[in-house]
Amino acid sequence: MSLKLDEADLLIIALLRDEARLSLRDLGARVNLSAPAVSARLKRLEDAKIIEGYRAVISADKFALAFEALIFVKVIPADSERFIDEMKALPAVSSCLKITGDYSYMLTVSFPKIDALNHFVDKLNMMYGMTKTSIILNKEISLRSPFTLDTLSFKN
Repeated sequence: MSLKLDEADLLIIALLRDEARLSLRDLGARVNLSAPAVSARLKRLEDAKIIEGYRAVISADKFALAFEALIFVKVIPADSERFIDEMKALPAVSSCLKITGDYSYMLTVSFPKIDALNHFVDKLNMMYGMTKTSIILNKEISLRSPFTLDTLSFKN
């Protein structure tokens, strides 16, 4: 089953991707629809799992988390479940992606000091083996769902 999306649906998705707290009235004004019409479209998009949720983005700066890094970790398959459980429990880990290539996982982490990042990497090396770390200098685009305006239908 596929869901046909029109230009208004796509524009609603694009607007919410960049500013999820827009009111129904504001969304409606931007796409030339009433608030009830926008609400119905949102329900349809949510039911179809095109919109999977809304979230708050927390400022790392406000928590004095000055160092953000990508850490690539090679984990043997037998340790994968334990590794994932441990990463889920750590507030410093904002994402954990299973990847292809020389490493098994890529973590995005934030720490207040370089020493804390270094300690975390040392612990990963000791517990799991090989890692590779890159400090993030600047976020040019972040926390944005992939999306194109030329996609007019989605498979459920």
